[in-house]
Amino acid sequence: MGFLFIFVFILDILMIKETRIDQIMCEYLNGPKYSVENEDEIFLIDGEGTHHFNYRPQYNNLLISNEVAFGFIGMFGLTLDEGLDYVGGWFEDKFDVKVSSVINWDIWN
Repeated sequence: MGFLFIFVFILDILMIKETRIDQIMCEYLNGPKYSVENEDEIFLIDGEGTHHFNYRPQYNNLLISNEVAFGFIGMFGLTLDEGLDYVGGWFEDKFDVKVSSVINWDIWN
């Protein structure tokens, strides 16, 4: 009986940690103060004038900078696919758009 209690307790801690990690990842992406440029596409530009995101609604794809892609996956220990999927979901929620694919534009070009 004691083992079962400890096992359930550990599972609860892991679930809390996963939820907290998700919150931290979202806070990381929301952290920079971005300006939104252009009406046809969504460009997110930081305070230093660097483009980090470019959403193209005609294709439903999101292009992200190498800095964002590798900074994000490196910080949270994700694979490239996991990181790009998470960023796509975050962008969909933040801007209420459909993201079909997320592309690291530094690799794509």
